[in-house]
Amino acid sequence: MEADLQIFAVERLPVALLALVIGVAVVRIVTGFVADLGERFTERRLVFKKVATLGRFIGYLTLFGFVSFSILQLTNELLLAVAGFAGVAVGFAFKDLLGSLVMGVILMVEEPFQVGDRVAFGDEYGEVVEIGLRSIRIRTRDGSIVTVPNVVFLTDRVTSSNAGNLHMMVALPFYVAATEDFARVRRIVAEAAATSPYVYLRSPPETRVTDEFQGLVYCTRITLRAYVFDARYEEDFSSDVTARVKVALREAGIQLPG
Repeated sequence: MEADLQIFAVERLPVALLALVIGVAVVRIVTGFVADLGERFTERRLVFKKVATLGRFIGYLTLFGFVSFSILQLTNELLLAVAGFAGVAVGFAFKDLLGSLVMGVILMVEEPFQVGDRVAFGDEYGEVVEIGLRSIRIRTRDGSIVTVPNVVFLTDRVTSSNAGNLHMMVALPFYVAATEDFARVRRIVAEAAATSPYVYLRSPPETRVTDEFQGLVYCTRITLRAYVFDARYEEDFSSDVTARVKVALREAGIQLPG
C-alpha cells in the first residue's frame, strides 16, 4: 500500500479526473466546430477536416500526458522499473494496438490520404470521415461506416481518387453497337457531362473510344473522363450523366450492343 502511495498521488486523482472529463469535452467541441466550418465553407472542407483531425490527435495526446503526470509521482528507480515492466507487458499484450497507434502517427505525418478523400481499400470504397490514433473510418457508397485498424495500412494498398483535392475524376463507360456513329455518341456523352450541375469545368470532359467484346457481342465503348466539383457528389454525377446519356441515345435512335 505504501508503494502504491509513492507511485500514485491519490489526492490529485479527483482533479485529474475532472481535467480528463473537461479536456475530452473541450477537444470534442472544438474539433466538432472546426469540422462544421468545413461543411459551411465547402471549398475549404478538406482543409478544415484536416485541422480537426490534427487538433483531435494533439488534444488527446496532450490530455493523456497531463493527466498521467498529474497523478504519477515516480522516482528515477520506480520510473525505470515501471517502464521496463510496462514495455514487456505492452509488447506482448498490445502489439497490434501499438502498431495501429504508430501507424496513426505515420498517417498524420506522411498523409498518403486525408479526411475527405475517396479511397479504395480491399473490397471497400468510400470517403474517409475520420483518421484516429487506432483506426480509420470510411463511409461507403451505401452510407455504412467501416472501421479499419491503422496497422492494416502497413501492408495493404490504398488508392486515393482525389488525393487531398476537393474535385476528383470520374470515369464512366458507355457501350453502343459497333455499327453506330461513334462520333455522334461521343458528342452526346460529352454534352451530358458538360451540362451536369456537378461537373468541374476547369478540367473539360474527355472521351475515349475503343472496340471490344462484351460477352459474345462486339461493340464500341465510349469512356467518359470528367471531374466532379466535389468528391461527395461522385454518385450523383454518375447517375445524372448516365440518365442524360440514356435519354439522348434513345432519342437519337442509337442501338445498344446485342
